[in-house]
Amino acid sequence: MKVLHSALFPSPPIGVVNQMMWEQKAAEKLKLDWQVKIFCSFNECYAGDLLFELRSNVSSTPRNGSFGRMYSWFFLRWEYLKWLKVQEDKVDVFILRHSMYDLFQLIFILTCKKKVLLNHHTLEVPELLASGGWLGRVKAFCEGVIGRYAIRYATAIVGVTEEVIQYERIRSASPSKRAILYPNGILYNNKLLLDQRGDAPHLLFVASYFAAWHGLDRLLMEVWGKPHDFILHVVGDLSDEDRLLAERDCRVMLHGRKSHDEINLIAAQCHLGLSSFALDRNSMTEACTLKVREYLMMGLPVCAGYIEVLPLNFRFYKKVNMSLDEILAFAIEHKFVSRECVANEARLYIDKVALVEGLAHNLEGI
Repeated sequence: MKVLHSALFPSPPIGVVNQMMWEQKAAEKLKLDWQVKIFCSFNECYAGDLLFELRSNVSSTPRNGSFGRMYSWFFLRWEYLKWLKVQEDKVDVFILRHSMYDLFQLIFILTCKKKVLLNHHTLEVPELLASGGWLGRVKAFCEGVIGRYAIRYATAIVGVTEEVIQYERIRSASPSKRAILYPNGILYNNKLLLDQRGDAPHLLFVASYFAAWHGLDRLLMEVWGKPHDFILHVVGDLSDEDRLLAERDCRVMLHGRKSHDEINLIAAQCHLGLSSFALDRNSMTEACTLKVREYLMMGLPVCAGYIEVLPLNFRFYKKVNMSLDEILAFAIEHKFVSRECVANEARLYIDKVALVEGLAHNLEGI
């Protein structure tokens, strides 16, 4: 069975690039007939990488104002549709990362003679509405109509969480739609896990940019004025509002953006990794974030404010209400657990090779 997993992005985020690159490498390790492609604009920095299908006629930074952006939006999707049709005779199963409010994707699903599965990573309509403004409402309306029919006529749903799967079933009025759970994963490496923990708990919170759904503001409000002995390392770009909250507390260390190697050095001092505390702002209660998987591979237990795609009895992840006492107690509880113990116990649930193998097995029954 030959599988093509593809995604359309004018300018692909690094998290998506990593996920799809790791999937391709995992498939190669498993000796699967499996290809992963990101279809994107010509002026991206990935030229020459076999992961990318570059379009020479579309720029990710179009000029000429709104008309230029609209032209590029339609033209890139038209090019993607044509490219997918060319692949139809070469592929047995398509997995398409869902492209929101995309009429061309729907056309491909309706006309393709092969199996087409849609891969969903979020609750699309609430996310678009959360972006605000009239444009967000227009996009949400279009996604509500076009996305509903795309899901309904696709062969099956592939979702990163059970919450996402149930949402797609409900909004497409297809409660018994076939579905596969395919969480995000990470390709394990054999790097030495540094451990330079001291007595006082050090907490690590990493994001490229701390958006509202990360809930950094909630965490900073929670720690303010409390006498506990701890250090909070914040890695990534902040809003002006979050920065003002952070700078009033000397226990909060702002590092800005850092490379992976630099983050590993900071993590060596840390007892715990932190993830989002405000997914409710995106109408979500469950998630499957790459950051949690990176923490676990580094040997850091994790606290966050949502349900993760991990077994309920997995001891190194804890869903907490916004409570500094709970967070610090969890850090102290695992103070003497080795990095290797955390990373090895997590591997069964987050290793990309195991997850791709499971997806391939499930595809055989579709």
